[in-house]
Amino acid sequence: MKNFTTSLLYPFLFLIILVTPLFVHSQNKPCLGDFLDGVFESQIKEHDMAGVTLSMVSADTLEIRKSWGYANVETLRKVDENTGFMIGSVSKLFVWIAVMQLQEDGKIDLNTPIDQYLTDLQLPDGYESITMKHLMTHTPGFEDKYGNLFSTSHQNIPALKVFLEERMPKQIFEPGTVPAYSNYGTGLAAYVVQQISGMDFNDYVDAFIFEPLQMDQTTFRQPASFAINEQKSKGYIYEQGKFVSPFDEYVNVYPAGAAVSSATDMLKLLKFFLQVSPENELSDTENTDTIPAVLEKNTISKMFTTLNKPNAHLSGMGYGLLKKDYRGMEILWHPGNTYFFETAFVLVPEKQTGLFFSVNTGKTDFQFADQFLLILDHFFGFEDQPEPPLRVNGMNHFSGLYKPSRRNENDYYKIAGLFSLLKISNSAEGLIVDFFGKEYLFKPQGDDVFVSKEKKIVFERNEQGKIRNMMFADLPVVVFSKISFRESPYFNLTLIIIVILFSLKNVLVPIVNLFKGGQKNRQFFRWMLFFSSVFLILFFSLAFTKVFTVENILFEPPSSIKIIMIMPLLALLFFIATVIFWLHRGIWRKQPFGKTLWHFVVFLVMVVFYTQMHFWNFFNFASV
Repeated sequence: MKNFTTSLLYPFLFLIILVTPLFVHSQNKPCLGDFLDGVFESQIKEHDMAGVTLSMVSADTLEIRKSWGYANVETLRKVDENTGFMIGSVSKLFVWIAVMQLQEDGKIDLNTPIDQYLTDLQLPDGYESITMKHLMTHTPGFEDKYGNLFSTSHQNIPALKVFLEERMPKQIFEPGTVPAYSNYGTGLAAYVVQQISGMDFNDYVDAFIFEPLQMDQTTFRQPASFAINEQKSKGYIYEQGKFVSPFDEYVNVYPAGAAVSSATDMLKLLKFFLQVSPENELSDTENTDTIPAVLEKNTISKMFTTLNKPNAHLSGMGYGLLKKDYRGMEILWHPGNTYFFETAFVLVPEKQTGLFFSVNTGKTDFQFADQFLLILDHFFGFEDQPEPPLRVNGMNHFSGLYKPSRRNENDYYKIAGLFSLLKISNSAEGLIVDFFGKEYLFKPQGDDVFVSKEKKIVFERNEQGKIRNMMFADLPVVVFSKISFRESPYFNLTLIIIVILFSLKNVLVPIVNLFKGGQKNRQFFRWMLFFSSVFLILFFSLAFTKVFTVENILFEPPSSIKIIMIMPLLALLFFIATVIFWLHRGIWRKQPFGKTLWHFVVFLVMVVFYTQMHFWNFFNFASV
């Protein structure tokens, strides 16, 4: 959800740590609880996180629920095993369970175009056929429309159908070809469930998933207090030495990321997927319970199989679950991010082991994937293995900036993609990948394959043998492709700075000349430039402070968005009038050659600038 990308990103916790009692049946891992305390207490301090909740299960030998820190910093309410946390995109797992239930009942074919199941939602005529398989593997070809993903008021949350109709994205890839993580696609899948079942999606998951699994602390309803008694944790960010919770967050496309759950309930979900009995064998009472019949065992096993694998070197994608090959094991997992919460849901089916944890603090550099691998390493007794030295040469053609397939292409938020680029540079030892501010050294393993401990990246070439795409082996929902020159942040930032400097000069010169006097034609010419530049300066000021902030990209755009977005057009009109006046009145003949050359250079730069404005969709008013 929120960029996985993005995705497309935050977490967590407080300076005073309060640890809840450990609930554990274990004979072979007596120190796991202490290890978890050490991991998360250190992460809380290092990353300024307010609270964490965790549950873990392994076959019939271990069951843990633990928590640290605060659910409410202001009232000093502690996190416990029943505290509700927003689980972000982990919510999608319930959508895919619902889809597989309908598939078991013969009500849906995963390879049939979904428009056959949609009775009152019309997909655009230009769409190529989309199947449920495409939605489950994030390959329907959708762009990612930024904006209005979240809301700060539950009263502003649209009905699912309304959101799908109003936020329908363009299809920028052929379905089934390029993975591009899509919250919209999951919302569309949930609506298919709603249409086939004849039930509201909330009612459906309540009746056929949450109730059978006895997950009475889990809900998609917003606010969560409408449906569950347990108090939900507040969400925080750490700013200026203290935790703040500036607003509530709600998810507009709610099936993709609005679920609230607890460590207790997520333990039940782990057991469901792993088919571990609700009462483990080390209990004092005889185990007579059975796994709730939400899905058949064969269907659960099917969800673990590979449904899409864009490249032979990738781990691939299961039925809504990401795959990761790690130390000879196959891990199935899913991350979840909202503005304030970050979550990991991890399954190791062959070991019948599962792990869930969630953090209630956003905008941190907490690396949740590193943490769950660290926990699994400790639990299974793995130790780091030395990497064999490899020769490194000819790395320059891999270097560059890469854009994700999860991106916007058709409205003004396209330019926000400049902030989600991945940078790859070469070094004496291999490739350095800057992944959202954290650098990793990848060493060559084979042709176009590089590894960094448990991570692997794979490059693809075009027909001419040039690098086309890069993919993370364990992230099969996004592809990174090399950017063009006009998409370069360095080029665009340089151009913007030059235009701002030109604009400031054009604002000041006519004001100065107003007091000095001057030729009428030249004075009128400068006043037109003045108004063009004023609109540009206003636009840049408001765009950077009101439009392209994280909050306005993820939540509602400002109410003045239409006024802000018309300013570049007004600037362009005054610029065109200036050029026409300059040519028609022959000003260029009457002034010294040096000034004529200068004006020509300025006009050329502005033409390039407005061409770029068109490229970034700032004149596409249908998207405002």
